[in-house]
Amino acid sequence: MTAIEQPMRGAASGSAIWVAVDQGARRYGADATAYRRDRYRIAVAVADGVGDSLDAAWAGQVAADTAARAGVAAGALEALAEARDVVVSVDPAGAGDSALVVAVGESRSGWDIAWVGDCRAWTWRDGALVQATTDHTLAQGMRALGQDPPPSAEHILTSSLRSRLEPDGTATLPPGPLLLTTDGVHKTLGRDEIEAALRDAEQDPVEALLAAARRAGSRDNAAAALVRDTW
Repeated sequence: MTAIEQPMRGAASGSAIWVAVDQGARRYGADATAYRRDRYRIAVAVADGVGDSLDAAWAGQVAADTAARAGVAAGALEALAEARDVVVSVDPAGAGDSALVVAVGESRSGWDIAWVGDCRAWTWRDGALVQATTDHTLAQGMRALGQDPPPSAEHILTSSLRSRLEPDGTATLPPGPLLLTTDGVHKTLGRDEIEAALRDAEQDPVEALLAAARRAGSRDNAAAALVRDTW
């Protein structure tokens, strides 16, 4: 498990970001985090490569790196599109694919978010953790129709960088703290457990979050990024 705490300077003076990735019991580490910043903007991305292979690991890392880099210069949806273009154009017939969430933050306008798959963005409202994205999974689609999905449907994506069975997700949030997670975190821990792990962390909150997921039985890759700020 690796983590970075990086103070943010410029318009978001006093902001800090923590990122962590845990390979779990998988053969390959296909989850990835990345962030970039300039004087006025922060771009943060979390990706979950599809499968347990070198192709998945490559796709996840390229997706996160590309989205974070592009997000500093453009919005979140544009960053998502560039990540898709890179993954597909570099290996048009390949198996590398990824879920991805990217958030672009500015001190005055807040957060611009785009995603595919089941990577999530979370924020806080009235002191409580709130999910800001909707999973692109078969299970979520079934629930929207009032059906009870089988457990296996939780892991079937209805969109990814290579597959677009539904439109890319978008959301906007006011300025404030933001959490991004892969399913190795949020499909093991419920919202209250995520909130408690971050709140009770003695030092690095994201490392504490991934450790809580591991204790709860997650064997999957896991990744998270947390931005706390004074906007």
